Amino acid sequence: MGSDILKSGRFYFISDDFYNNFDKEKKLMQNKENVDGKPANRPCFFSFPDSNNSEIYWCVPISSKVEKYQNIYDKKIEKQIAKGIISPKCNTIKFGDVMGKKRAFLIQNMFPVTQEYVQSTYIDKNTHNEVTIDNAKEKEIIKNAKEVLKLSKRGIQIIFGDVHKIYSALSAELEDKQKGISNVVTSEKSKTAYFSRKQLNTSAQKIKEKEKLVPQQPTHKKSQGLE
Repeated sequence: MGSDILKSGRFYFISDDFYNNFDKEKKLMQNKENVDGKPANRPCFFSFPDSNNSEIYWCVPISSKVEKYQNIYDKKIEKQIAKGIISPKCNTIKFGDVMGKKRAFLIQNMFPVTQEYVQSTYIDKNTHNEVTIDNAKEKEIIKNAKEVLKLSKRGIQIIFGDVHKIYSALSAELEDKQKGISNVVTSEKSKTAYFSRKQLNTSAQKIKEKEKLVPQQPTHKKSQGLE
């Protein structure tokens, strides 16, 4: 994505490099979705920043298979009702309109990424603007996603794939990158200091050489005569 900065509530496509590096066992969502009536290389993802590391974003895949996921959603609610839960809730799947069409937001399939692995932004081909959703819906999805993350961190198997392992690997990459930048800066400072010293030494040497080339004026002593 070059120098573009990721934004909360936007939609992105993830590069193949991410899947090759972090999903060799193919536990993450791999199906292809249709975007604007055309097959896309990979699902489109709704994004929001991590609470602890602003360089890491969580990606929630969206799907056009609304009926399929609506059935899954309904069954989860029915199970809770059967257990006597008064206010049943399913926060792993949410629904909302994207570009005027209903989509399923699969919080259960979310995973973390960094800017390096974002291939492109989902752009409205008619307006050429970044695709967004209703502000209230955006807040709802992020709120539910964060609740799911909390449960997952407690060891509850609620998200597909080892997202916390991926998170740790991404964090390590960011740290190595930062160390690399620091080392480059330190190296450049050392080089600058070295060449500055070398330049000073060279200048001092040249001055000494010039002084050697300048002929010395003879000194005459007055002869002391007898009175």
